Amino acid sequence: MIDQLIEAGSDSKKKHRIEHHVALANKKQAAEAKEWGVENGFETSDIQESVFEKKKSYSIVLVREVPLNVDLINLDRRRIENFSLSLNVDYDGWGCMLVP
Repeated sequence: MIDQLIEAGSDSKKKHRIEHHVALANKKQAAEAKEWGVENGFETSDIQESVFEKKKSYSIVLVREVPLNVDLINLDRRRIENFSLSLNVDYDGWGCMLVP
C-alpha cells in the first residue's frame, strides 16, 4: 500500500495520518480500545455505533502521524493487532490520504 501511495504522488518523507480501524462487538470493548489508544499515544476517534441486520457493532479509529515508513506503520499495526486479539475483536486494517 505504501508503494501505491508513493506512486500516486504522496511524499514519503512527510508525515501522514495513518488511520487504524478496529471493529468491536460491544460498547465496553470500544471504550477499552479508546482508552488503550490514548494510553499508547494515538489520537482516537469517537466510538461509532452501527446496526446491521438488527445487530449492533462498534468501531474506533486509532490515528498516528508518521512518515510513510513500513517499519513504523507495521510496528503500530502489530501492537494494535495484539491488543485486538486480547479483546477477541477484529483489527480491520489501516489507511491514509495522499500527502503531496
